[in-house]
Amino acid sequence: MNSGSISIILAIFLLVALYISQPFLRVGTSKDRKYESEYPRLMAERERILDAIEELNIDCELGKIAEEDYQRQKQLLLKQGAEVLRHLDKLEQNENTS
Repeated sequence: MNSGSISIILAIFLLVALYISQPFLRVGTSKDRKYESEYPRLMAERERILDAIEELNIDCELGKIAEEDYQRQKQLLLKQGAEVLRHLDKLEQNENTS
């Protein structure tokens, strides 16, 4: 092999190495990392609350739970859901202003 071939192979190797290592070298702000880690957690919590409300409604319709317990638990879940939505909105606003 001559030096030209070695140079081309080395250049291709370096380009491939840079391409593969790009996600590891990406510099992100702490806001970006916070958004990427907190957003999925909040969305999962939102889904959990929606499922709990649906299950609570079904239990009430079937008579498995007393009306006053139903109302109390539903209000608690709605408050939790509203709080999660506020956090999601705040997180999305911070992401959009970045």
